[in-house]
Amino acid sequence: MKEWLTVNETSFYTEKSEATIRRWLSEHKNKKNTIKKIDGKTHIKTSFISEYFTIKNDTHNSSYDNQEHEKQKAGLILEKQNKDLIKDSQSIIKELIQQRKAKSYLPLYITIGFIILFIFLSFISYYLFKEYKLELTNNQKSKIVDISANHQKEVKILKDQLIDTKKTYSVLIKEIKDTNNKLTVNQSNTIDKKEKEIEILQKELNRINSQINTDSEIIN
Repeated sequence: MKEWLTVNETSFYTEKSEATIRRWLSEHKNKKNTIKKIDGKTHIKTSFISEYFTIKNDTHNSSYDNQEHEKQKAGLILEKQNKDLIKDSQSIIKELIQQRKAKSYLPLYITIGFIILFIFLSFISYYLFKEYKLELTNNQKSKIVDISANHQKEVKILKDQLIDTKKTYSVLIKEIKDTNNKLTVNQSNTIDKKEKEIEILQKELNRINSQINTDSEIIN
């Protein structure tokens, strides 16, 4: 067993969580002889740990050591990969800087390209807007023409109906006038006939009265 253990190792050997170990350390942070920093990591003296916790026996040490070894190995591999990545990134950055120096006019060209693109997009937007506005105007005109045509059809239908009605009324008025004239003629003929009959009857009556007077004189 090592004389000094890290927080991670202490958690492993005591089977306590790291949070528990750190709380326990905060309670004994003044004990500098048993708690100290080594390579930036907190280390705890094994004898001091055993006063408060049960430490696993040495049968478990080998498995933990193997785990630590694997962790260290993985850490070294990761560190090497990071270094390689940093080195590659630095090389790429240097190459980009060199390309930028070699092509100092590239930002200007990019700016001009963006300006041209902006002008082109503005032109396209204006053209599309103009087409859309023209389409709306044509649609409105088409609707107005349709409404006007429908209105003219309705007016024509109404005119035809009025003409038919006028004709019908004219025929009715003519028939009424004809009927009235016929009645007037018939009435006039009837009156003339009756007057003649009355005249005849009056003459007959006068004759009879004359005859009666004559007869009366003879009798007397």
